[in-house]
Amino acid sequence: MRTKTKILLITVLTTLLLPNLYAQNRGQMKIGIAGGVSLPGGDLRDECSSGFDGMASFRYFLTDRFALGIQSGLVTMPVNEMWIEYFSNNQYPEKDALEINYHFIPVMITADHFFAKERVRPYMGAGLGMTIWSATTEYQGTKSRSNVWSDFAICFHLGSLFELTKKWDLGFSAEYQAIIKDRVDLGYITLNGGVIWNL
Repeated sequence: MRTKTKILLITVLTTLLLPNLYAQNRGQMKIGIAGGVSLPGGDLRDECSSGFDGMASFRYFLTDRFALGIQSGLVTMPVNEMWIEYFSNNQYPEKDALEINYHFIPVMITADHFFAKERVRPYMGAGLGMTIWSATTEYQGTKSRSNVWSDFAICFHLGSLFELTKKWDLGFSAEYQAIIKDRVDLGYITLNGGVIWNL
């Protein structure tokens, strides 16, 4: 995990050293809503299937090419058939009546570097924050929730904005989030698309 932290710091420092001194978009703010597919990573690959996510984001542009922001949302992934079979054999006799889902709520401070100032604006960035996560079990109509945990997390993402009008953009992104937890490699990938409102 130290290596990932170093990569994050290098990314942030690099973008800080590459500002556009004649920034026309300095002070611009963007609010975005996006949704898409979540794919399990790390130890979750053996336990979960693909799920869905929704994210909200805010960016403040310090220069034309550099923005700080915050993002949060909900990521959910179901436990796969192999683990459903395991739990049904040990705790729940009716396998078809059992459903288990993991839920993640990330809250991240982000830094993004944009490679262009035109109508198509590819970018890459990183973030640091907390992720709140838990699991829900539903069996024969009865739902229960596990303990709720919160852990530090980092994320790395890339994407692009496509200007529709002066007020609206389309956005597409791919992100990997890693939850920093001893002896457990929890992570997931989100593939999202959404709309951005230019304030």
